[in-house]
Parts: sequence; structure tokens; C-alpha cells
Amino acid sequence: MNRLEQIQAVLEENNQPKFRLEQIKTAIFSDSISRYSQISNLSKSLKEQIISVLGDEILTLTKVHEAKGEQAHKVLFATRDNHQIESVRLQYKTHTALCISTQSGCALGCLFCATGAIGFKKNLSADEILDQVLYFQKNNLPVDSIIFMGMGEPLANPDNTFAAIDLMTDKDLLGISPRHLSISTVGIIPGIEKLTRDYPNINL
Repeated sequence: MNRLEQIQAVLEENNQPKFRLEQIKTAIFSDSISRYSQISNLSKSLKEQIISVLGDEILTLTKVHEAKGEQAHKVLFATRDNHQIESVRLQYKTHTALCISTQSGCALGCLFCATGAIGFKKNLSADEILDQVLYFQKNNLPVDSIIFMGMGEPLANPDNTFAAIDLMTDKDLLGISPRHLSISTVGIIPGIEKLTRDYPNINL
């Protein structure tokens, strides 16, 4: 279950009205807050229930290190189970692009890729993929386009990659146009077929 599904379960257990989920979505995806305890329009008891399931931190990633240059802003994250991934925000004259990871390490071992030398560690969850984008948004660093070209092979983690895409493009969440998303792959055929069939507006 992703974060929103777990929150929905908590709300149903507590017989909360339907609009409560919309309030929480706004807090997560539109506000600059970083903790569930900072959501001002929820009762203390409801916040405690959510925190008991998800922890207080909204993001599933923690910044470990960052390096900023004129064009590239790299952030090294740690997942909650202590695996590391990297995201890179690239600043161009006309727009910004964010390269995000879908795996920690990679099993494919391409000789031209530094990640391949690390070996495979884990598939990222949909929330861990999404939260790389959300981190920059919450820190007032706008992103115009997203490229699935960080650590890992996106189509070797298809369920979570496509689930993250669904969350990113949901108009009630991040609302990113599919035309502003690109997937880089070594050529995983089932994933390419699903992409072209179900997500025709995403760049390959």
C-alpha cells in the first residue's frame, strides 16, 4: 500500500468524512510542511493515528548530502531501510529537469554506467520514486520536466514506476503533464509495450 492508501485506511477506521483525505492531499502535495503533525486542520488524535502508521515525516526519503553547481544540483537520499539513491536537478536556460531514480543500484551491469558497478540493492516503492520530486517541490525548487534516468532501470521495476507515474500525473496530487515525463530504458520489451499502450504521451 502506498502512503495515500494507508491514510485512507486510517480515515475509514476512524469514520472520517470524505473531505478529510482531500485536506491531507493538499498538505502533502501542495503545502511546504514536512511532518504530519504540522497539518493544522486535523485533530490531534487523528494526526497521532496517522503518525502511528506512517511516522511523522511525510517524505519517505532523508537527505544525506547535496552538491550544487551552476547547472546541476545533486541530492543523495537515504530510504528508511538505509539504501541510498541520487536525484539530479538540471538547470537550463529555458527550463529545469529532474533526473530521478527507480532502484537503489541496478542489476543490469551496463559497462558505461557507474550504478551498474554497485549491483542491485532494492526496487524503490512508488512513494520513494515520487518523493524525489516532492522533495524539490517542498523546498521551492521548481521542476518543469522529469526524467526516469537516475539510478536503476525504470522498466525493471514496472509496478512501482507506473504507480509513481499515476501519482505524479494525478491532477489532484502533483498534476504533472505526461508530456513532461520521459523514461530512459536499456530496452525492457514488456515495459515498453505497456508504456506505449497505456501511457502514449510519455516520452521514451
